[in-house]
Amino acid sequence: MMRVFAHTFQIGVAKTGWPYLIRGMTRAMTREGWQEAIRAGAIGAEHLSIPEEVLGAGRDWYRRALQIGFGPFRYSQDLSRASIFHAASERAKDALRAAKTFEQFVDKAGLDVGIPRPEVAKAEFLWRQGRHAELTDHVGVVHVDSYIPGHSNLDRPFVGSGVLGGQATGIARGARPVVHGGPRFALQFLNWPSFYGQTLFENFRPGAGPRGKQAAMFARWVLANSALGVVAYELYGEGEKALEKAAWLTGLGPLFYSFGPGVSDVQGISSGARKAAWTGPVETVFGDDADVGKKHMMQGFRQVGRSLPIPFKGALKDLSDYQKQLLGEEE
Repeated sequence: MMRVFAHTFQIGVAKTGWPYLIRGMTRAMTREGWQEAIRAGAIGAEHLSIPEEVLGAGRDWYRRALQIGFGPFRYSQDLSRASIFHAASERAKDALRAAKTFEQFVDKAGLDVGIPRPEVAKAEFLWRQGRHAELTDHVGVVHVDSYIPGHSNLDRPFVGSGVLGGQATGIARGARPVVHGGPRFALQFLNWPSFYGQTLFENFRPGAGPRGKQAAMFARWVLANSALGVVAYELYGEGEKALEKAAWLTGLGPLFYSFGPGVSDVQGISSGARKAAWTGPVETVFGDDADVGKKHMMQGFRQVGRSLPIPFKGALKDLSDYQKQLLGEEE
């Protein structure tokens, strides 16, 4: 969730400025603002705020466990989308009150830097029609869909979803192709650098918009990352390890966050950030996502059973060690 907040902060400050981001986050945390984001299509059932593989992967108790386990992450993703939606739409509302022509609206709403031309054309159509509420919603949704990572198979390079060969066309049409576990194990998080890289490229490349606006946006991006780096460094407990963790969240660091959950765990264990506490044999399981996930969860329950002798000494020690690492008390 820290990465979700970092991305929201970086993009929000760069694209809309700090005052509008504050307004957007404040509005997103109200019941009315949440409902407005749903009605506009910024959040809701049509958006995947959790990995697509999780949806429909479970049955019975396992489905419920997935819903509970991914609940906080899903909320943070939806809150990120709602915050950027309201930040951009609030800016568009102010632009609408001040602009006399559509060109002035584009300038004041920030549609002349990094926004796809077809979306600007749609905005012009809504302007000409006098559909101002739809126009401001459209500006907000465009910013969300362009710069906040989604988690469907279409939001990351197909190889990151384990889709190889000529199956890409099928998945784009809604088919469920054969998924290979190896690439997904290693590259499932490719959506993060993909969206972040797209944001930097579309907004800072030559000719993407007026140079003065690009320079101002770049300055805001630098300041946002500087502030975020200081906060992350303090949060992770200072020292070399804290500096490494902060680097992954700031500047160009997110461009290199492209591995999958398995590789991330291996990196954590090899660097000493996590402990390999698995005991006994590792079972190899096969089947669809639901079967594999349920069997892996049962393996996890058995591991918990092995690590909890009376009076739960091992589990308490692990929790204490993890807390020390989080607070930076261990070097």
